[in-house]
Amino acid sequence: RDRPITVAELEKFICTNLPKRKRTTLNCGGNLFLLLQQSGMAIFYFRMRINGIDTKKNIGSYPDISLKEARVHTSEKGSAISQKWHYAFT
Repeated sequence: RDRPITVAELEKFICTNLPKRKRTTLNCGGNLFLLLQQSGMAIFYFRMRINGIDTKKNIGSYPDISLKEARVHTSEKGSAISQKWHYAFT
């Protein structure tokens, strides 16, 4: 994805895919993803790949957590993971 999604694009994704009742993921940009579950629950999660191993951390459900808040959490978690990784191998 070249640019982060907007709130309007996020809402459109949910409205389009909700009736399908299928587990679907949206890349929101910057290691932030939205998982739309079959139940209709939308969950933000952060994903980072370190040495070929995927690390996924739940941030919270939408709309309890806004897209803006999820981006802030993603930025903070990414920095924390990078620092831990750096200190582990220096």
